[in-house]
Amino acid sequence: MKKIVALILVLSLFAALAACTKVTRIAIENPAQIKLEKEGGGMAVTLTDAKTVKRITDLVCQLPLQAAEATEDAWTYRITWLDENGKTITKVTLAGSQIRWEGNSYNLGIGVNLSVITDVLETIPGIKK
Repeated sequence: MKKIVALILVLSLFAALAACTKVTRIAIENPAQIKLEKEGGGMAVTLTDAKTVKRITDLVCQLPLQAAEATEDAWTYRITWLDENGKTITKVTLAGSQIRWEGNSYNLGIGVNLSVITDVLETIPGIKK
């Protein structure tokens, strides 16, 4: 009986841990362009090159996100995906070490740093370091 109770407790613990570490990924379908804004100076660039749009979209969609409390208000980049008619598909804001998407804040999965995005964004003409 004690073994059954212990087994149930262990399984409950694993289930609780799995719920706490739920990973979310952003899904963006058929973007035609990206509007990239950098905080401080009002810089904004619209990217229409299909290869660049795909590269940034794939990069962001691969990131493992874990729900978190917002830690700061300051942001570095805002990425807005637009369809072929210029209508917003979705927006992502990079704020400190977090990503904000659809009104929620997320930390990146263990071992992932926002530099994987910011390093790429810094190479885009029109965006200054």
